[in-house]
Amino acid sequence: MKGRRWAAAAAALVVFAGGAWAAQDVQIVDVPAGVSSDVYTEVNLSGKIYLKIISEPGEEPCGEFWWIKWPLGNIEHLGRGCGLVSFEIPGIYHGAVASKLRVRAIKSRIKIAVSSVESVASSVKVTFP
Repeated sequence: MKGRRWAAAAAALVVFAGGAWAAQDVQIVDVPAGVSSDVYTEVNLSGKIYLKIISEPGEEPCGEFWWIKWPLGNIEHLGRGCGLVSFEIPGIYHGAVASKLRVRAIKSRIKIAVSSVESVASSVKVTFP
């Protein structure tokens, strides 16, 4: 029975529509309790990432989030996010050429639906004589 509830919850995440969810394909990330997992990775992009977090019935749908930014490997702690959450994608002006959003499930297993609205952050035009 518990498996059916998770399947129904996952199906609800995929069906969730509106706003930015229509912009990109929705990815589902499953994060066991107490475990860290990568949610989103980008290179040379700007925009916004949208997350919908669900948990097992009776548990809080929350996670601890942080960006890992390259080339210097800086870590930007975003804090705790619950339910519907959105984050700006860090770009070159935030010291990031590339970055990875990571989450840790706090108390219970969570599932996260991930979507984004993104564009190329920086481009260089090269001309040949």
